[in-house]
Amino acid sequence: MELCSSSSPSSSLLRVSPEKLSFSSSISQFQLKPSTFAKPRLQILRIHVSLASETQGLPRDSPQRLLKELAQRKQSTATPSKKKLPPKRFILRPPLDDKKLAERFLNSPQLSLKSFPLLSSCLPPSNLNSSDRTWIDEYLLEAKQALGYSLEPSSTLSDENPAKHFDTLLYLAFQHPSCDRARDVVVIVEDDDKNAAKGRNRQVLRDIGNVVRRNHPKNIDPAKINHPHLIAHVNIVLALQLVKPVARRVAVAVPKPKKRAEKPKDVDVIEISSDSDEEHGLEKKAAAKKKTSVSYTSVLTARSKAACGLEKKEEIVDIDSVYAKNDLAAVEYVEDICSFYKSVEPEINEKMRLILVEWLIDVCVRFELNPETFYLTVNIMDRFLSAKPIPRKELQLVGLSALLMSSKYEEIWPPQVEDLADIADHAYSHKQILVMEKTILSTLEWYLAVPTHYVFLARFIKASVADQRVLKEEPTYPEALIGRGTAYAFQRDLENAIDDFTMAIQSNPAAGEAWKRRGQARAALGEFAEAVEDLTRALELEPKSPDILHERGIINFRSKDFTAAVKDLSICLKQEKDNKSAYTYLGLAFASLGEYTKAEEAHLKSIQLDSNYLEAWLHLAQFYQELADHSKALECIDQVLQVDNRVWKAYHLRGLVFHGLGEHRKAIQELSIGLSIESSIECLYLRGSCHHAVGEYREAVKDYDATVDVELDAVEKFVLQCLAFYQKELALYTASKVSSEFFCFDIDGDIDPMFKEYWCKRLHPKDVCEKVYRQPPLRESLKKGKLKKQDLAITKPKANLLRFTDMIGKKIQYFCPGFLPNRRQHRMAGLAVLEIAQKVSKAWRIEWRNSNKGMAKNGKKNRRRERINMLSQNRGGAGCSTSTSSETSTGYASLEDRSSGRSILSWQDVYSSAVRWRQISEPCDPVVWVNKLSEEFNSGFGSHTPMVLGQAKVIRYFPNYERTLDLTKTIIKEKLCVRSKADKVIDLSKDDKIEEIMRAETCEELHKIVGEDFWVATWCHSTAFEGKRLEGTRITCIRKPGSLGYDFAIRTPCTPARWSDFDEEMTSAWEALCNAYCGENYGSTNLQALETVRDAILRMTYYWYNFMPLARGTAVTGFVVLLGLLLAANMEFTESIPKGLQIDWEAILSVEPDSFVGSVKSWLYPSLKINTSWKDHPEVSSAFSTTGSVVAALSSYND
Repeated sequence: MELCSSSSPSSSLLRVSPEKLSFSSSISQFQLKPSTFAKPRLQILRIHVSLASETQGLPRDSPQRLLKELAQRKQSTATPSKKKLPPKRFILRPPLDDKKLAERFLNSPQLSLKSFPLLSSCLPPSNLNSSDRTWIDEYLLEAKQALGYSLEPSSTLSDENPAKHFDTLLYLAFQHPSCDRARDVVVIVEDDDKNAAKGRNRQVLRDIGNVVRRNHPKNIDPAKINHPHLIAHVNIVLALQLVKPVARRVAVAVPKPKKRAEKPKDVDVIEISSDSDEEHGLEKKAAAKKKTSVSYTSVLTARSKAACGLEKKEEIVDIDSVYAKNDLAAVEYVEDICSFYKSVEPEINEKMRLILVEWLIDVCVRFELNPETFYLTVNIMDRFLSAKPIPRKELQLVGLSALLMSSKYEEIWPPQVEDLADIADHAYSHKQILVMEKTILSTLEWYLAVPTHYVFLARFIKASVADQRVLKEEPTYPEALIGRGTAYAFQRDLENAIDDFTMAIQSNPAAGEAWKRRGQARAALGEFAEAVEDLTRALELEPKSPDILHERGIINFRSKDFTAAVKDLSICLKQEKDNKSAYTYLGLAFASLGEYTKAEEAHLKSIQLDSNYLEAWLHLAQFYQELADHSKALECIDQVLQVDNRVWKAYHLRGLVFHGLGEHRKAIQELSIGLSIESSIECLYLRGSCHHAVGEYREAVKDYDATVDVELDAVEKFVLQCLAFYQKELALYTASKVSSEFFCFDIDGDIDPMFKEYWCKRLHPKDVCEKVYRQPPLRESLKKGKLKKQDLAITKPKANLLRFTDMIGKKIQYFCPGFLPNRRQHRMAGLAVLEIAQKVSKAWRIEWRNSNKGMAKNGKKNRRRERINMLSQNRGGAGCSTSTSSETSTGYASLEDRSSGRSILSWQDVYSSAVRWRQISEPCDPVVWVNKLSEEFNSGFGSHTPMVLGQAKVIRYFPNYERTLDLTKTIIKEKLCVRSKADKVIDLSKDDKIEEIMRAETCEELHKIVGEDFWVATWCHSTAFEGKRLEGTRITCIRKPGSLGYDFAIRTPCTPARWSDFDEEMTSAWEALCNAYCGENYGSTNLQALETVRDAILRMTYYWYNFMPLARGTAVTGFVVLLGLLLAANMEFTESIPKGLQIDWEAILSVEPDSFVGSVKSWLYPSLKINTSWKDHPEVSSAFSTTGSVVAALSSYND
């Protein structure tokens, strides 16, 4: 070989003497000792191979002589001689044993098979298995023999295996340019043995001997070949070609600094032949020609396809055909190149990178890093992955280490390694992150100062701002204004963007792009009406533009104009059938309009277009959750997390589903995972309420405080902060009551009326903080309400009691859309039913005994009162006012004094028991008595239940829309008038309006006939006072602004006068029930004999539902009391409520109590069975006597 330099700082020829060559195990296996040699400026060296007949003229230990003798030895081993002579040792002094040699190869950072580019190209990129280990062992045997060991090569290796030529590969290895870090050493070998070597030894890590460069086989500058795999391929091919005897001496000429080096004469340059490639190309052409020829088989195939009606497949466009004549494009190797690049990364695909990049975005936002850091992270990660294959399990580790490096480079205060490990959920250790950082730096050779996409994006944004000189010369130039406005919009400067778009429109009203962009900017500011107007104008200029239709459809949906949204999105999808976003919003619009089948089809179509479309899966999961199909909702959430397990909204939605199912502890787990990804106020508030419900008050207060402290990005979320404030106070109140008797848990008696009023209305708590005493700190509340562990334990008797009550509680379930089967509410209802049955049964037994003693029938008996519900003793607690107890306790005592017949147990005592259970079961629901809400009670505050909100149909209550509309028309026909919002009478007796009202089919038509917002009140015929009508609920019809529809709802105000009327009616109904059972029917097991008792129970339930004395929870408490009273009379309800029926609406829409009794008894009475076994169970008030034990019972499940 001849090593010739084309450029060198010196013209003298230097020779490397044998004594300058040594072996160093610390750095490489061929290391030069230090020598004095000036650093060259350029080191482009070429390898030329010339024939030589002998090796006597070369230095004894020179690499050239080593190569020639190794080649000669290989030829001699091919024809074994009669007497085997031991090979001559060249460099190893003394020889190493097998173990040390193996360690040197496997542990050396320069020549190990794992890290060196040339040698690693012979190994598979994945982890080595047993067969690979065997291959390496054979490889080492060849290496040992090449280095002077008398070991025979393995017969199992073929001649094509590179291991057969390890000596040549080893020689080329220390000439590989990738080993040259500084690229500043040139070794010149001269014919003259007299000259001494003057080359300076380089001590840089991974420099192996003298590094030289060689010509590419196709005479291409090797500097242009920078891909490791391509370089490795060249090395292997060169190694296979260079195993030939060398017949001529090799010299390298180094010219003087001021003179150019002379070209070497008579040098035969070995070129790597591409005959095999040419033959392969000819075979491809022949095969292509063969395919195009018409044969008998091809004719039969064509006829068969025609007979079967098979159409010809659409031909794939050959995008490389335009470059067919461009030799540099290498079109014929496109498939091979692509296949090769795919084979390099067998485990990682583009989807994994997408997920990793999105996760890195979340991490950068979480740590508040600069944009430059993120872009540099992606750049480092991509360059490393293109240079080194890694397993799938280490992909996130590469992202973490790249982020650590880029943050050190770009940030003033980079995140700590512990922070990165924590945000990755400790999937990787501190050491693993640092080791990967070193690996990346080593692979990239510490080259981090690179331009990223961010630099060019920032430059583009600056360049997109119109030249100020253009606007100065022509301030109304539309294109320039649109460009500058777009740049402002990119920078979120929406006001200036709108100003520029407006000026562009004024300059050129036909500029559709200006109308469109101004509409988008206005929509971003929440100005939906103005945005729709602009997009409508843009659509006139560009008719049927799918982009504008899609944009306007989304804005219409967000502005709650669902009908217009459906229209726009449907037209858009006719032109763009693969628009998955349009299908998603179309499904949302259909769901709001109550067309649930079409909504589901639209969502599924979006997912069909893209099975990894997370937004579609999330909306479909929310759709199923609203329909109360929790199993399908959870399946959709699982699909989201399979695509990306870092979507916090999926965990929040799953927490909502578990919360709706009564699985609060499972909800806490899901919400905690979501909060580890994103600190969202929705997850914080919901987790706090779940902690509150299960009795974990310390964690609840912590989450409530965190919710209040969150910096909001939307006004809508402020409601959650207000609720968190109120519920924190209630959590502290409940914590102080955990060791008290459960009947002492009295929110209505203990909590200040203003506090409850603001809580129900979700108002700002500023006035509450100023006028209401706050609860003491958590430490004092927990200390005051300290509970023993045995009180929380669920013993076997308690477990049996809970199993029985769970069976009863399941009977309250509504089988209607929107009502999830809440396990916690079922247990609450079962315990409340049994407790009510036990207390009422005891009261009836005392009444029956007293009646048998011949006491006065008027009920004015002198007997001991059994107080079931005692007044609370907690004054000055959570939310307590400064008034005295006599001022705040105005509920039970006054009602009981008016109840002249039954002083042992009043109707409100019975219902208060169910209300207390409902309050403790779900603390985030404001279940309170309306007559305890200060002056709002006098103004008529009450419940509000909508059926239609604008254009949206409320999924739970819209099934009652038709019946409510018919009842409204009937009331108007009878009264010939309605009342306005100002409570003024609107006369409808003229101009045939009554006939028009009776023909109306929607609330919209009804409102147009009346001409303004109105309400009508239902009525209830009194049983206690003949001929008297009680005001039932109010049916309201209010128009929304613009074309956004109407609010059609029922509102039940509880004014003092109305409360007094229903109080008397409920008292009369309760006395009628007691008289019906405590007489001859007491203890009867004959269902026919108990029919009057059943009718009396239903009649009292009818008045309760029309009364609606609670701010929330009237429906469930009414049915719980109904089941409790039936059980007290030994009648158990064994079936379920019919599908699609809501018993509270049956009462509200019935003006006569007998009508309600008749409709309910048809399905209720056949399901009643006589049962007295319930009396064998222990008393609920004894088994779960304290508030803490009740909370534990509601939160404990066996599965």
